Amino acid sequence: MYIETNQDVATNNNPADIAAAVERRTKTSRARAVTPSQPTSAMPAPAHPIHGGAAEKAVQPNCAPPAVVDPDYVPLPDYVPSDAVTALVAQIQNDHKFRQGMIRAKNRIVLQGMACVRVAIHQPADYENDATKKALRERADKIYREAAANPDHEFHERIWPYLMAAEPLENAAAGAARGLDKLAKQLPVFPWVQSVKGLGTVSFATIVGEAGDIGTYRNPSCLWKRMGVAVIGGKAQGKPGAGATAEDWIAHGYRAPRRSVSWNARNGLILGMGKWRPMFGEDVDANPDLTPYQRLFAKRVRHEAIKCPHRRKDGTIILGEDGQPLRIKCSATGKESYSAHAIARAMRYVEKRMLKDLYLNWRRASA
Repeated sequence: MYIETNQDVATNNNPADIAAAVERRTKTSRARAVTPSQPTSAMPAPAHPIHGGAAEKAVQPNCAPPAVVDPDYVPLPDYVPSDAVTALVAQIQNDHKFRQGMIRAKNRIVLQGMACVRVAIHQPADYENDATKKALRERADKIYREAAANPDHEFHERIWPYLMAAEPLENAAAGAARGLDKLAKQLPVFPWVQSVKGLGTVSFATIVGEAGDIGTYRNPSCLWKRMGVAVIGGKAQGKPGAGATAEDWIAHGYRAPRRSVSWNARNGLILGMGKWRPMFGEDVDANPDLTPYQRLFAKRVRHEAIKCPHRRKDGTIILGEDGQPLRIKCSATGKESYSAHAIARAMRYVEKRMLKDLYLNWRRASA
């Protein structure tokens, strides 16, 4: 047995040696306890080893939360979904999946009916190139829709089995949509949804059906990733670029049917199925008839038009009368016209803003 001290080590069991060692350790511990670790007024600070003079006192990092700059900023409370909201979201997801299944089944039958018409009207010349094939499909689709609406059409009897098979599926999808409408109205965030012109109840329900409980996402960026509008590695989600590997596609986590849900919702926000445009040079802030998302789209698309001017089919930039790239044209109706690229970027911006607003209002409504 031995006891180690600061000065020596007792290597035997002599009680006197052990007592002396313990006493020395006790005195040393007391001396350390009373020695100040920082310079005091009675003890000058040691000189700086390089610059000389008194060393500066160490400054502790400021751990206080940063000051809030925006006076209207309201921090989000912790989100704990209620049992009622959890049950509603689960039911919406279930009904949404059922409705999507009915829609897909109906679309497959309709495509089979169109193929039946295409087989009946095709000619060998219709398969010469891609353009003639496309023309054949368009002609067959038109005949199918005309025959479906007119019982006296010569092709109505041919496509009648497909019409009968699609009818119950269409009715089931419509019934599921009515159920989604009722369920969505019971969610706490619905008053905000109702205040957004262009965001229908079923469109909102389909977003919930794909995303689940929106309040459980860590931030809006996570919701963007879920709905397929995130930016990953500097590229739009779902477009990893040429030479992308399987790992790249997995990282993007893109699913086209889910992406289409948010895509359709944004078209309603801009109104006119996404084809609304402001009058040429219009001050959108001064027009009280426009919705906030329409104003947002108009401002954003004008900004994007600076980077994305009009181009010809061969990719060359169209120049205006002043010799500068033509960014915004005045259409025959007096409305602004932009390049397709500028429109797509602006619509994506509006879509992400809508999802962010939905996330924030969901959290606040459930507080």
